[in-house]
Amino acid sequence: GYKPNITGKMLSMQNRTSIGIIVGADKTPEDGRVFEIIYKSMVECSERLEMSGVRFVYRRMVSGEVEEQIRIIEEMAAEGVRGIALAFRKRTKKLYDTIARFQRKGIQFVPYFNTLVAPDTDLRFQCYLETDQVREGRIAASLLAKFIGGRGKIALISGLEENYAHQLRVDSACDLLKERYSEIEVLPIYRNCYPKDEAELLCRKILKENADLTGMIVSCGFFGTITSCIEKMGKKDQISVILFDITQKAKEDLRSGRCDAIIGIDLKRLGYNTIKV
Repeated sequence: GYKPNITGKMLSMQNRTSIGIIVGADKTPEDGRVFEIIYKSMVECSERLEMSGVRFVYRRMVSGEVEEQIRIIEEMAAEGVRGIALAFRKRTKKLYDTIARFQRKGIQFVPYFNTLVAPDTDLRFQCYLETDQVREGRIAASLLAKFIGGRGKIALISGLEENYAHQLRVDSACDLLKERYSEIEVLPIYRNCYPKDEAELLCRKILKENADLTGMIVSCGFFGTITSCIEKMGKKDQISVILFDITQKAKEDLRSGRCDAIIGIDLKRLGYNTIKV
C-alpha cells in the first residue's frame, strides 16, 4: 500500500531534473482537439511539481511530422533533459532509431496517447500509458453489432492514413466484425477522411451509394461534419454511429443523439498521469 511522495522525491533532487514534454499537433476543429485537452491537464499537474525542483520543458508540434519530432527530441537532449514524453503519429524507423540512441544515453521516454510502435521493432519502454487503439476498435465493433442486432451494413471511416491510431481502430474493428458477425456486411474501409469538405463529400457519397446502411464507426478529426451530414440527410434514426475520443464535440453529439457511443479514455487524467510517470 506504499505510495511514493512525488513532491518529496523531486525536492530531494535539488533542481537537477529537467523533463521534456512534446505535445502533438491537432489537425482537427477547435472543439475536437485531443492534444489541447491533454496539454492543459499536463500544465496543471506540472505547475504543482515545479516548486519541488523539477523543470518542465514544453514543445508544441506545429506540423506533426516526424522530422519535427526528431528535431525537438535532439534539442531537448541538448538541454539536458532526463526524460521525454511524446505521442507517436507515424511509424518510422528514423524516429525509432533516434529514441533508441538517446535511451542508450540514459534518457527515459514515456509514450502517451498513441503508444503502439511497429510490431517488428525492438524499441521498448518502461511504461505505456492507458491507450490501446486495437482494443478500442474491437470494443466499438462489438458494441455496434449489438446496436444493430447482429445484422446489417456497416461503414468504417478513418482520418489521415499517416495517423496510425485511426488505422489501428478501424482495422481492428473490421477484423472483429468479419470474424464474428457473418450477417453484417462490412464495406471497404474509407481512409484519409480529411479535411472538412472532403469529410462531407465522403459521407454523402457513402449514404447515397448505400441507402440501407445501418451502422458507422468513425475515427477521424472531422467526425462532427459526418454526424451533421447524417442528420441533414435524414439518416440519424437509421444509422447507429460510434465515435472515438472523449472531446467536447463528441459529448455534444452523444447528448443530441447524433452518435450512440464514444470509445475513449479520460484525456485529462492521461495528461496528469503522463507528468506523474
